[in-house]
Amino acid sequence: MQALPEAGGRTRFVWHTDVLPDTLAAPIAESVEHGSAVIRRALEAAAPSGPAPGPAATG
Repeated sequence: MQALPEAGGRTRFVWHTDVLPDTLAAPIAESVEHGSAVIRRALEAAAPSGPAPGPAATG
């Protein structure tokens, strides 16, 4: 995971996931997507101005 500075005092959160064997990729991807959504909702709820515009997290 990385937190990278963005313009306007924002931060981009990047989550890299490498999985072996390949047969585990689908179930792990589902967990990563769920985790990303939970993190995003928590950050949006804590933001003083509400949800920030922008794309959803990607894996």
